[in-house]
Amino acid sequence: MKTLKTLAFGLFLTTVYFACSPSAALLSSSETLTEKLSTIASNWGDLNSYDPHSSCFSYVPEVGVRVRYLRARPELGLFVVESMVGKKAFLEGPHVQGIDCSSEASFGYYNPAFIQRLHDMAELAFSNPRFVSRFESFYDAELKNYLRTYYLSYETGTSSKAIQSQYLQLLNDTNAGADAGDFLQEAFRNHADTMEPKGYDWYEANTCAGFWARRSIDGTADEFYALLKSAMEVFDPGFVKSS
Repeated sequence: MKTLKTLAFGLFLTTVYFACSPSAALLSSSETLTEKLSTIASNWGDLNSYDPHSSCFSYVPEVGVRVRYLRARPELGLFVVESMVGKKAFLEGPHVQGIDCSSEASFGYYNPAFIQRLHDMAELAFSNPRFVSRFESFYDAELKNYLRTYYLSYETGTSSKAIQSQYLQLLNDTNAGADAGDFLQEAFRNHADTMEPKGYDWYEANTCAGFWARRSIDGTADEFYALLKSAMEVFDPGFVKSS
């Protein structure tokens, strides 16, 4: 009887272990993500954000997501990340042939399953002390203030139901054209004005609020916020606790 109990307990522990352990595919994907993030951090100063064939032109090329994406794209472009994650990033929108920043009539609706899987991969990377130690200086220099801006813009962007509704109306109005993007920028002008005196970039504060508004519309705000918070709890825990 004792032997049967021991075997049963051993079987239980084995079942729990495999149920809670990441799959080989997830481990492999996370390792690839870790390698690519490390490569980006090591070579950031040599990476070029200029691409004459890209639609992601920015009037403020020193800040914002576009310049960062273009610099990181050789390692972590849309199709590279989709291949690692094993899921499409977007369910609908203009990003069929790659990231298209020129669309004035639509925006990308993210795939929640893509964000959740990416989060799982990132969590494994963040649990690697060696990676965290190597990546920390890059995070502090290039990402800390920007991700804080996203964090502080979350409530403003997600709670703006009237703004979201009007933005959608303008997108659906074939005569409105670029007015939808202009509207969203003007809608969050006060938010950016409030953030700038606190040391945050005006443009980034404005566009981060707009990002959260769009994520509220496509239903992925919670997934993105969880991913953002996971990164900040590792690399910027004091800020998260004090906010």
